[in-house]
Amino acid sequence: VAGDLMVDGIETVIGTTEFQDDVVFDGNVTFGDATSDTVEFVARLISDVLPSTDDDWSLGASDLRMTEVNSTTIVARA
Repeated sequence: VAGDLMVDGIETVIGTTEFQDDVVFDGNVTFGDATSDTVEFVARLISDVLPSTDDDWSLGASDLRMTEVNSTTIVARA
């Protein structure tokens, strides 16, 4: 497809899909449909990572912990 592609409704793609250059998703986005799915970030983040509501989400779990946190400043509130 050369130029813009507009899809109205639900589009299902089976197999590997590759996007080159910039991609913008408007609205809510869900990655995966099972806890066995994974997401890999190779690129670097250039924005804050913010929860949608205050005091409602966790990073990691008691049985699935991050190895280490590298930060200039850590602010924790109980």
